Amino acid sequence: MRRKAGKNSKFLKPNFQTSKFLQRKREQHTLWCWRSIAMEYLTITLLLLLLINFTGSITYDVIYKLRQD
Repeated sequence: MRRKAGKNSKFLKPNFQTSKFLQRKREQHTLWCWRSIAMEYLTITLLLLLLINFTGSITYDVIYKLRQD
């Protein structure tokens, strides 16, 4: 048996504003999720590029010194 949602009822009426609010909140949450994932991937790629750069310069220095000998 369903109860009607009155003033003192525990259940909320399906209100248009609350549904819009929840929809906006959900969209913001998904945007935040995608933004955090993108930032994570950007930092990982930046760190990998820095690592490749440093290892490349070190190996270049080693090869250059070996050629001089």
